[in-house]
Amino acid sequence: APHQTSTGSGPPASTVTRVVDALLANGRVARPWLGIGAQAVPLAEAGVARADTGASGLLVTSLAAGGPAERAGVRIGDIIVRAAESAAANLRELRQALAAHVGASVTLAVLRGGAPLDLRAEVGEWPGERRCC
Repeated sequence: APHQTSTGSGPPASTVTRVVDALLANGRVARPWLGIGAQAVPLAEAGVARADTGASGLLVTSLAAGGPAERAGVRIGDIIVRAAESAAANLRELRQALAAHVGASVTLAVLRGGAPLDLRAEVGEWPGERRCC
């Protein structure tokens, strides 16, 4: 078969590089965790103007007790619009924004009652990835 060029369906080169580096250094890839349940929601026009972001955000519907988001002051009902300076219009974007920051502190831009608020959260590692002892 002739060589075919990529159509953009695979992961970006930066993702491949990050995954290979993590595998070489640690033998595994740490997945980011904030300890939230969330769903994508459209933002009201006023929220978009204040948040300086796209048309969607992530409505926080649940918080893990003692998780990174709860410790940062995130509340149920907050709408996360940016994480680590990247858009967070859906869960995929949020995971991508946090992937390189496991164990580091990032800024979460949220809307609380329509007002913008920045919170600092330390990105945890997905509990299923932790090793015993």
